[in-house]
Amino acid sequence: MKTKLTFILLLGMNLQLIQAQWSIDSVNTPDTYPYAAVNGNKAVFSNGSEWNTFDPISGMHTNGSFTISRQMIEVVSLGDKVLFGGGKYGSFADPLYTKQVNVYNSTSDSWSIWNLGTAREVGAAAGIGNKVVFAGGTGRTDIAGPVKMYNKVDIFDITTGARLSGKISKARTNIAAGAAGNKIVFAGGWYWNGSYSIVYSNKADIYDVTTGLWSSVLLSKKRDNISVAVVGDQIIFAGGSGTAGAVNTVDIYHASTNTWTVSSMPAAGYGYKTAVIGTDAYFTGYAFGDFDAVYRYNTLTGVWNTFYLPTSLSNFSLSTVDGRLVFAGGTVPGTNTYSDLVQIFDPLTDSWSYENLSMARTNVTALNIGNVSYFAGGIQAYAYPSPVPSNRVDIFAAPFRHADPGTEMQHWAIHIYPNPADQFILINLENQDGIPLPLDLKIVDLQGRQVVRTELYDHQTRIAVDHLAPGVYFILTEDRYGHAENTEMIKQ
Repeated sequence: MKTKLTFILLLGMNLQLIQAQWSIDSVNTPDTYPYAAVNGNKAVFSNGSEWNTFDPISGMHTNGSFTISRQMIEVVSLGDKVLFGGGKYGSFADPLYTKQVNVYNSTSDSWSIWNLGTAREVGAAAGIGNKVVFAGGTGRTDIAGPVKMYNKVDIFDITTGARLSGKISKARTNIAAGAAGNKIVFAGGWYWNGSYSIVYSNKADIYDVTTGLWSSVLLSKKRDNISVAVVGDQIIFAGGSGTAGAVNTVDIYHASTNTWTVSSMPAAGYGYKTAVIGTDAYFTGYAFGDFDAVYRYNTLTGVWNTFYLPTSLSNFSLSTVDGRLVFAGGTVPGTNTYSDLVQIFDPLTDSWSYENLSMARTNVTALNIGNVSYFAGGIQAYAYPSPVPSNRVDIFAAPFRHADPGTEMQHWAIHIYPNPADQFILINLENQDGIPLPLDLKIVDLQGRQVVRTELYDHQTRIAVDHLAPGVYFILTEDRYGHAENTEMIKQ
């Protein structure tokens, strides 16, 4: 089914003069939609049974169903594809497992099915370059057999769909995964001992997508439920839970040097929601502590600090839009009351602003494309034994600013032609006072992954973009003094 969505799309306009715009759509089935990703110019939401895609450029919404309805799916967005891999279905006590990987192609707006080598609930998945890796997990071959812990690895080439097999150093599940440079890291998790008691792991397995080789090291502390944020070449493995409960340990992998450093969060916790803006990583939403605390880590200084939501809520969604943190919906602490509040933090001005969802709800899933944010599904009313789900999708088109979060004045103007682009772009730099060339230029996708890097030695430079998947990208420029400016590009 396809529906036409009409709303004001703010991309490519002088957005500083336009107020924020809200519109409403819906997913096909009222539910929570935890399996979600952005790819190209598509936002993809799934509840494990159905999928819904939203395109802010065309305004189209499409939905359909998976061939196997299931839960505990691992989702990875890479290139022009989103992979929904593995999972389990059937009764809670005696589940079945699947090897299916549902693959969405944002270029062709089509779906296909790949297969893991072994049916299982995957321990973790991540991707970089042209490789997506599904590692570890639990499963069984038949409903009468025992549940097994796996060290198996499936490596997919997203351009061809070809699959290779491998192994991590220790069979385990509930692993944390992150990717930077040419490395994918699978850290921590848990496994069973001989008496089926849970044992926490400090193993970290590193896959080099360039060489195809594996290596392994030990984290500073054994734990699972680790939260991951990637800033540049740093993969930050923060917090977690071990034999003594929550920990504040942070292990940081530096992909460019293949080295590790250790830090400590301001408080112990696990299962954080994470976001990245510039050189800062944010961790928030710990369900069993200060759930309204936001811990910010600066990767340049190695310093942590803490701030709090103005209105205390739990189970909110966390996303970013144009260099701002967006906390949407949630539960009023100590009650069964849900909120429609959207709290927006601007690191540039260290200030808060506020919007409202069209319907109060909790456990909303948020995705962002350019300056357009989607807040999908969630729970709209408490009820026992089954809460009342929502199919509402609130769409927020934020006023777009082109200033870099770390810059208070514009040092130069960036003009791109054509935009939207197809084969190439021409970048023109303007500043009457002169520009300290060369500038470092990066093009990053909506997941913060670098797809192009070069230096600008002239005020006009031609850059090929024909190899990029359709979607929204950010062009980041920086001079040798640390001054930075950015703008946005749409690839057709």
